[in-house]
Amino acid sequence: MKTTIASIALALPAIAYAGTSKDSSIVQNPPAENDASGFTLERLGIVSADAHQSLRDTKFFINGRLRYEHAEIDGLDSADALTLRNRFGIETGKLGGFSFLAEGENTVQLAGTYAAFPGFNDGRSVIADPDNIQLNRLQVQFADEAFGSITVGRQAINLNDQRFVGAVAWRQNDQTFDAAAITIDAIDHLTFHYAYINQVNRIFGTDTPARALGEYDSDSHLINASTDMIPGVDLTAFAYLLDFGNAPAASTNTYGIDYRSSSPVELGATKLGYLLSTAYQTDAANNQKNYEAWYFRAEANADFGPVKAGLGGELLGSDKGNGSFQMPLGTNHKFNGYADAFLITPASGLRDYYASIGATDPLNMNHTVIFHYFQNDQTGDHIGNEINYVVSKKINDHLSVTTMVAYLDGSSAQSDIFRGSIQLDYNF
Repeated sequence: MKTTIASIALALPAIAYAGTSKDSSIVQNPPAENDASGFTLERLGIVSADAHQSLRDTKFFINGRLRYEHAEIDGLDSADALTLRNRFGIETGKLGGFSFLAEGENTVQLAGTYAAFPGFNDGRSVIADPDNIQLNRLQVQFADEAFGSITVGRQAINLNDQRFVGAVAWRQNDQTFDAAAITIDAIDHLTFHYAYINQVNRIFGTDTPARALGEYDSDSHLINASTDMIPGVDLTAFAYLLDFGNAPAASTNTYGIDYRSSSPVELGATKLGYLLSTAYQTDAANNQKNYEAWYFRAEANADFGPVKAGLGGELLGSDKGNGSFQMPLGTNHKFNGYADAFLITPASGLRDYYASIGATDPLNMNHTVIFHYFQNDQTGDHIGNEINYVVSKKINDHLSVTTMVAYLDGSSAQSDIFRGSIQLDYNF
């Protein structure tokens, strides 16, 4: 299947170009009859106007990130990492509805001492940004306004707010998927997403001490349907059926509903938003655990103009310690604290109560503070408190700077953790 997807991804652009009609009803900037420039490939019938426009829309790109990160976990040696990640690629314009994207990626360690792989850290704190060079994306897409789109190949998949499925863009190396994905939006107020995943390319890159760290062998299905028929509301139902042959503990079936405001509720100058989400999960495929667990999340936020605030709670349930609700494909760094203590849910489950406040200063620097209060779901015991602080500044259309600090004050059952980073992102 892996070879098949890659072959289709490479072959479809050539088929699309070869199958394009030489005739076109639209010619960009037609030359005058007595203009020598009129002897163009378009007028000679060798290249159509659509193909010419596709070439005009084709773009090369490069984006990267220079980051210093420091990590301290009680009981482990501290870690420092100065890393540089660059991505470079090409994205073609549409031709007959088809487009092609190829993107390479390279991450290098410039300085510092750190462990890049959990489980192989030799007593040192983990910063999951190993040296790596790989093909990050290679995809062919067919898009039609009246239908939707079909994407085949290595691609990023981000569903809703990435709580269950995302690209984990925080780390230097993305999580990508060798998949065939379809989006259908032909029916008003209804959008349907489906993806078959053949392989998950994880954030730890290609040169890993254990194969399952680098990639999951997958026979998985993502089903996601959303509607905006209720004014001001996005309602989504989903089923994520995950089967990973070389990572059985991550094989799960998850069914859920997400209900959130799509536009703010205005009360005078204040704008309010909300989110409610619930899901049910069981073990699947060759998972050795036999469990079922529930997930609940509720969140409210307010925009007061210069200040924004939020309040919420999230429950990742436990089945009497036999197993707990997991997010094997989620962008988990976004949730449960930036110290990354709970990227994998403890067997006893997790309750996370959180509050945030943010503002923009006169220098257009964005500041956000988030507080987390953690509990063990099975016992209700307090696990710890975490404080996060993020400040970011967009310098121009190509450059931005972000600083992030996280400190988890753990209980006797949870280690104290400190993480801090500063990074420069660039995009051309």
